[in-house]
Amino acid sequence: MLNNKDVFEKLMALLRSIEPDKSLPPGLEDLLWAEMMVVDYCYQETELEPEGKTPANAYYVVSGFVMVYAWCPEGYRYLYRIYPENTIVAFTDFVNQKISAYLIVACRNTRVWSISNALIKKIYLKMPEMMVTALNVALHFSEYMERLHSDLLRLNADARVLKFYTDFPDLNVARTSPVVPADTAAFLSLTPAQLKKAKIRLKKKKLIK
Repeated sequence: MLNNKDVFEKLMALLRSIEPDKSLPPGLEDLLWAEMMVVDYCYQETELEPEGKTPANAYYVVSGFVMVYAWCPEGYRYLYRIYPENTIVAFTDFVNQKISAYLIVACRNTRVWSISNALIKKIYLKMPEMMVTALNVALHFSEYMERLHSDLLRLNADARVLKFYTDFPDLNVARTSPVVPADTAAFLSLTPAQLKKAKIRLKKKKLIK
């Protein structure tokens, strides 16, 4: 059972915003409040869902960051997406219960709530119309995150780094950032050396700390 009404209201407002012309089914809020789960606070980096398996849960990011990693054809891992506070990490693999190619990791000092596959099935039985809504939620966040990333990569290197650290200032705090520079560089399609040089230039201009 959930434990924070203010956070829950943020979650419900987020769900309503995805299909603003469509009301959520009666009883959904009570069911989510009663049966969604509070995941233990992640003091350290914590694997939420492994790659190569059917996802057991979808997640709402209460605070902190959830990272999604993928693998390139050459076989090495790269940072695919970054989910900040007040976003939902739910791929269509979870909705359709298919094997996922993604590794989902909660960064240290992150809190998430989870919705299980068992609860999703229960919701579908009581509210069949939620099958379409759940898929739309997953597609919405996939498309939203993809669009943000694509827009970022259209910028030149310095503008790319500036926007990244403007959007995610907590990831530019020395020694406490939950994302290592190599992952940040890969996310920005830069080499670690290019990222370092861009940060130096931006710091000289006092555009970032």
